Amino acid sequence: MDTYLKDCFATGNTQLFVGSGLSAGLYPNAIELRELLLKEPIFTDNVQDTLRTALGGANDVTLEDAAEFFELYQGPDALMRLIRKIYGGPIIKPLPGIHEKLWLLPNVQCIYTTNFDCLIEDALKEPTQPPEVITRGLIKGTG
Repeated sequence: MDTYLKDCFATGNTQLFVGSGLSAGLYPNAIELRELLLKEPIFTDNVQDTLRTALGGANDVTLEDAAEFFELYQGPDALMRLIRKIYGGPIIKPLPGIHEKLWLLPNVQCIYTTNFDCLIEDALKEPTQPPEVITRGLIKGTG
Protein backbone atom coordinates (compact mmCIF):
# COMPACT_ATOMS: atom_id res chain seq x y z
CA MET A 1 0.00 0.00 0.00
CA ASP A 2 1.20 3.52 -0.79
CA THR A 3 2.95 5.30 2.13
CA TYR A 4 0.73 8.38 1.86
CA LEU A 5 -2.38 6.19 1.93
CA LYS A 6 -1.04 4.31 4.97
CA ASP A 7 -0.52 7.66 6.74
CA CYS A 8 -4.08 8.71 5.90
CA PHE A 9 -5.46 5.51 7.42
CA ALA A 10 -3.22 5.86 10.47
CA THR A 11 -4.39 9.42 11.17
CA GLY A 12 -8.05 8.73 10.37
CA ASN A 13 -7.89 11.17 7.48
CA THR A 14 -9.68 8.98 4.95
CA GLN A 15 -13.16 8.02 3.82
CA LEU A 16 -13.88 5.13 1.48
CA PHE A 17 -15.93 5.52 -1.70
CA VAL A 18 -16.67 2.11 -3.19
CA GLY A 19 -18.28 1.51 -6.58
CA SER A 20 -20.02 -1.44 -8.16
CA GLY A 21 -16.73 -3.00 -9.30
CA LEU A 22 -16.28 -4.43 -5.82
CA SER A 23 -19.21 -6.77 -6.41
CA ALA A 24 -18.27 -7.57 -10.02
CA GLY A 25 -19.24 -11.08 -10.96
CA LEU A 26 -21.74 -11.30 -8.11
CA TYR A 27 -24.11 -8.58 -9.28
CA PRO A 28 -24.27 -6.45 -12.43
CA ASN A 29 -21.89 -3.49 -12.49
CA ALA A 30 -23.02 -0.09 -13.78
CA ILE A 31 -22.40 -0.94 -17.45
CA GLU A 32 -24.18 -4.29 -17.16
CA LEU A 33 -27.14 -2.68 -15.38
CA ARG A 34 -27.40 -0.06 -18.12
CA GLU A 35 -27.46 -2.84 -20.73
CA LEU A 36 -30.20 -4.67 -18.83
CA LEU A 37 -32.29 -1.49 -18.76
CA LEU A 38 -31.74 -0.87 -22.48
CA LYS A 39 -32.85 -4.43 -23.31
CA GLU A 40 -35.98 -4.40 -21.11
CA PRO A 41 -39.27 -4.49 -22.99
CA ILE A 42 -41.23 -1.23 -22.99
CA PHE A 43 -44.45 -0.21 -24.68
CA THR A 44 -44.82 2.80 -26.95
CA ASP A 45 -48.20 3.36 -28.56
CA ASN A 46 -49.23 -0.14 -27.39
CA VAL A 47 -46.33 -1.70 -29.31
CA GLN A 48 -43.66 -3.69 -27.46
CA ASP A 49 -40.16 -2.39 -28.01
CA THR A 50 -36.90 -2.03 -26.09
CA LEU A 51 -35.58 1.12 -24.53
CA ARG A 52 -32.53 0.97 -26.81
CA THR A 53 -34.75 0.93 -29.92
CA ALA A 54 -36.96 3.71 -28.54
CA LEU A 55 -33.84 5.83 -28.03
CA GLY A 56 -32.77 5.33 -31.65
CA GLY A 57 -30.35 2.48 -30.99
CA ALA A 58 -28.03 4.74 -29.03
CA ASN A 59 -25.06 3.01 -27.42
CA ASP A 60 -23.74 6.09 -25.60
CA VAL A 61 -26.60 6.35 -23.11
CA THR A 62 -25.41 6.64 -19.50
CA LEU A 63 -26.82 4.49 -16.71
CA GLU A 64 -28.45 7.59 -15.25
CA ASP A 65 -30.16 8.44 -18.54
CA ALA A 66 -31.21 4.83 -19.15
CA ALA A 67 -32.77 4.70 -15.68
CA GLU A 68 -34.57 8.00 -16.20
CA PHE A 69 -35.93 7.03 -19.62
CA PHE A 70 -36.95 3.62 -18.27
CA GLU A 71 -38.99 5.34 -15.56
CA LEU A 72 -40.57 7.68 -18.12
CA TYR A 73 -41.70 4.79 -20.32
CA GLN A 74 -42.58 2.27 -17.61
CA GLY A 75 -43.78 4.43 -14.73
CA PRO A 76 -42.23 5.53 -11.46
CA ASP A 77 -42.32 2.14 -9.68
CA ALA A 78 -41.06 -0.02 -12.57
CA LEU A 79 -37.38 0.81 -12.05
CA MET A 80 -37.49 -0.11 -8.36
CA ARG A 81 -39.28 -3.38 -9.18
CA LEU A 82 -36.57 -4.24 -11.69
CA ILE A 83 -33.78 -3.32 -9.25
CA ARG A 84 -35.39 -5.48 -6.57
CA LYS A 85 -35.71 -8.35 -9.05
CA ILE A 86 -32.05 -8.11 -10.07
CA TYR A 87 -30.51 -7.50 -6.64
CA GLY A 88 -33.08 -9.25 -4.46
CA GLY A 89 -32.72 -12.71 -5.98
CA PRO A 90 -30.81 -15.54 -4.36
CA ILE A 91 -28.92 -14.62 -1.22
CA ILE A 92 -25.31 -13.87 -2.07
CA LYS A 93 -22.75 -13.76 0.71
CA PRO A 94 -20.10 -11.03 0.98
CA LEU A 95 -16.66 -12.05 -0.23
CA PRO A 96 -14.52 -12.68 2.89
CA GLY A 97 -11.32 -11.46 1.24
CA ILE A 98 -12.89 -8.26 -0.10
CA HIS A 99 -16.09 -6.96 1.48
CA GLU A 100 -15.19 -7.97 5.04
CA LYS A 101 -11.67 -6.56 4.80
CA LEU A 102 -12.99 -3.07 4.09
CA TRP A 103 -14.20 -2.93 7.68
CA LEU A 104 -10.79 -4.06 8.94
CA LEU A 105 -8.94 -1.08 7.47
CA PRO A 106 -7.70 1.13 10.33
CA ASN A 107 -9.77 4.13 11.37
CA VAL A 108 -12.52 3.59 8.81
CA GLN A 109 -15.65 5.26 10.13
CA CYS A 110 -17.62 5.67 6.89
CA ILE A 111 -17.88 3.71 3.69
CA TYR A 112 -19.86 5.35 0.89
CA THR A 113 -21.08 3.21 -1.95
CA THR A 114 -23.30 3.57 -4.97
CA ASN A 115 -23.97 -0.17 -5.04
CA PHE A 116 -27.53 -1.44 -5.10
CA ASP A 117 -26.40 -4.60 -3.33
CA CYS A 118 -25.95 -4.76 0.45
CA LEU A 119 -22.78 -6.85 0.52
CA ILE A 120 -20.71 -4.16 2.25
CA GLU A 121 -23.35 -3.72 4.94
CA ASP A 122 -23.75 -7.49 5.31
CA ALA A 123 -19.99 -7.93 5.78
CA LEU A 124 -20.00 -5.82 8.94
CA LYS A 125 -20.05 -8.50 11.64
CA GLU A 126 -20.62 -6.58 14.87
CA PRO A 127 -21.46 -2.94 14.18
CA THR A 128 -21.44 -0.48 17.04
CA GLN A 129 -24.43 1.04 15.26
CA PRO A 130 -26.36 -0.27 12.27
CA PRO A 131 -25.27 0.98 8.83
CA GLU A 132 -27.38 3.85 7.52
CA VAL A 133 -28.66 3.11 4.03
CA ILE A 134 -29.65 6.18 2.03
CA THR A 135 -31.68 5.49 -1.08
CA ARG A 136 -32.93 8.90 -2.19
CA GLY A 137 -30.01 11.25 -1.55
CA LEU A 138 -31.46 12.68 1.66
CA ILE A 139 -29.91 12.07 5.02
CA LYS A 140 -32.27 12.00 7.98
CA GLY A 141 -32.64 15.45 9.50
CA THR A 142 -31.44 17.37 6.43
CA GLY A 143 -34.78 18.17 4.90
